[in-house]
Amino acid sequence: MANTESIYRGGVFSSDPLYKISPYGSTGYKTEFSKLGSAIDPFVANQLGEVLQHLNSGVKNIEIGTIKPESFGAIPKQHFAEIRRAAKLAGAEVSFHAPMIDPTGIGEHGWNKLSQQMAENQLWDAVKKSQELNPNGTVVTIHATAGYPGASETKVFDEKTGKEKVVALTVVDRATGKIGQIGEKEKYFGAKGEGPIEFNVQDEMEKLNEEVWSGTINNLNFAAERGRQQLDAISESSLIQNNPFFTGDKQALKELEKDKENPQYKRFKETYEKSIPSLRHTKLFLREAYQNTKSLYDEVYKNASPENKAELKAYADKIIPMLKDFDSLEHHPEKMKEFADAIENGVEVISKIKPVIYEPIKDFAVEKSAETTANLALKAYNEFEKQGKNAPIIALENHPSQQALLTSGEELRAVVDKSRELFISKAVQEGLSKDEAKKAAEKLIGATWDVGHINQLRMFGYGKEKVIEESAKIAPVVKKVHLSDNFGLQNTELPMGMGNVPLAEIMNKLGKEGFEAKKIIEAGNWWAEFSRGTKANNPLIPTLAAMGSPIYSGGYSGSQVGWNQVYGIPGGYFAGYGTMLPEQHFSIYGAGFMPLPMELGGQTAKTDRSGVPID
Repeated sequence: MANTESIYRGGVFSSDPLYKISPYGSTGYKTEFSKLGSAIDPFVANQLGEVLQHLNSGVKNIEIGTIKPESFGAIPKQHFAEIRRAAKLAGAEVSFHAPMIDPTGIGEHGWNKLSQQMAENQLWDAVKKSQELNPNGTVVTIHATAGYPGASETKVFDEKTGKEKVVALTVVDRATGKIGQIGEKEKYFGAKGEGPIEFNVQDEMEKLNEEVWSGTINNLNFAAERGRQQLDAISESSLIQNNPFFTGDKQALKELEKDKENPQYKRFKETYEKSIPSLRHTKLFLREAYQNTKSLYDEVYKNASPENKAELKAYADKIIPMLKDFDSLEHHPEKMKEFADAIENGVEVISKIKPVIYEPIKDFAVEKSAETTANLALKAYNEFEKQGKNAPIIALENHPSQQALLTSGEELRAVVDKSRELFISKAVQEGLSKDEAKKAAEKLIGATWDVGHINQLRMFGYGKEKVIEESAKIAPVVKKVHLSDNFGLQNTELPMGMGNVPLAEIMNKLGKEGFEAKKIIEAGNWWAEFSRGTKANNPLIPTLAAMGSPIYSGGYSGSQVGWNQVYGIPGGYFAGYGTMLPEQHFSIYGAGFMPLPMELGGQTAKTDRSGVPID
């Protein structure tokens, strides 16, 4: 489809106040062209070609990056150097969006440590490559979470009460990484009156933790009790208690072996041989009980009180020395009994502690995303900042709100704060002073605030007030702003002014940080849906109009003309193009009859074969 932007549009009059704004609408927020940037096509590996096209249009801030990790991996290393050189020649600056890789390690089937480590390795590769684009350090946008395909919690806004209500909650087992769901359901047992008991998601999670913990302790008790019962049944026999084969009384055994026909010797030996299989079976129960106890010990110790930790440590100090004799316990019932006593003591100590088994996946995701972010920032600090260079800045982005995991300003701020806290702790351990570590953390870790993503809270019944409120919560840590419009229901990524994102109010809440941050137009879906491969409908033009950006540099003044004032205004047919159909054009390029010889109706004199005119 041809680009029709320069074709006469019909009866539009510049004096009409209606056309003092973009035909697509106004955001109410003004900014200069130099403060804006454009994200290029995120679906192709040919980022170099995309960058060159954008530089040709005069864009001074460009964000490169692909959504798919496979596409990012297909970019030749030489392209990063070429992009850097091209941007330098054009006086442009390049920022970077990492591929859609979830730093939490949470996937469709839950969480595991290996997935989180693999994500960190992939993201570190992206961070290092960003330094190729801008050796002075650029802002690298990473989604705070990306892979989990469901909602962390489903909230609805009850118009009758004017309050939020959580109707479903996704939880994760900290020990296994498995994911579960707590959903609203009607309960009548114990209800007052005819109606059901009011659903409270926090109460339901506490009940779930209590039930799971009780079941775990019961299973632990079962194995320990089975082992104890079998051991007691065998140990009650006087033939076991005084049997030198078990007691290890070498002198008594030596005396008995002098006369192997002695009935007492035969009874002792027969009892020993018959008891060994039962004792081995008993040892299996005790082994299972010990392994379960050790696993629970590791789980509860992390969040135990100082008093409980002291008790747990005393238990470990008691049972660990016994392990050296574990393999031969069936030959020593008395030692087996001591081991069984130690396990029962451990069960008693652990059962008094009630750990958090299931927790909201949102809280878990904050912790894991912060771990990965802190590690990336510390690697960047050590590799670049320590060498006297500016390290890349890690800017965590809020995900589209319909997926509801680390999407709000409050949640994203929690990740940033936790990341900085972990960075400081790790950096201090490596020898950095706390003040230096704090300064580095604030410089290298922040947020990319996507105004289109947060606007999707509207699908849950919220209005623009909630969208603005969440923007205020993230304001102090903003490093970059992504600009895209929508109607709050899908992540449509329209140019600004085409939806209902309250940009003016959001930018007002972001304040100084928002004003100074890079503002990148991220309208990938606009490219996909409307350009049809021609790149004709560049989202930059309607965005400039919707923001009333001045056509010429120098800031705003009363006489300054903005894009919103000329968008759609026709010029004269001959204006700006020079003389149309100039005669000289035909003589140069050979169009028409003029270059033909005179005998053929043209104006060119006869020549000899060398092309020289004949006198």
